[in-house]
Amino acid sequence: MNVWKPVSEEPLTLEEFEKIDVEPILFNVTKPKRVKTKSLDDPVNNPAHYTVGGIETIDYIKAKLTPEEFVGYLKGNVIKYTSRAGKKQDTIQDLEKAQWYMNRQIKELKGEAK
Repeated sequence: MNVWKPVSEEPLTLEEFEKIDVEPILFNVTKPKRVKTKSLDDPVNNPAHYTVGGIETIDYIKAKLTPEEFVGYLKGNVIKYTSRAGKKQDTIQDLEKAQWYMNRQIKELKGEAK
C-alpha cells in the first residue's frame, strides 16, 4: 500500500513509514571521472582573493593584453617574487609563486596555455 502525504502535513510515523510499498528504482550509475580540482585557497596556485567577481585575475589580465604584453607581465612577476623572496612573506611561498609565473610563461611561449 502506497501512503503519500503532502509535505505540509505531519511527518510519517515509523509504523506508517514501514507500511509504504516502494518498488525498487534502478539508476544507470557510471563511475565518476576524476577531475583535477584546485584547493579553495591555495596561496600559490589559486589564491581565493584572485577569483572574486567570477573570473580569475590572471585570465582577465590576459584578455586585456596582447600576447607579448602578457608574457612580459608574467616575466615581471617572476622578477618581483624572486626579488622579494623572504622580505614580505614566507620565502618558500614567494619562490613557489615565481616558479608558478615562470611555468605559465613557458606554457604561453609554447602555445600550451589555456
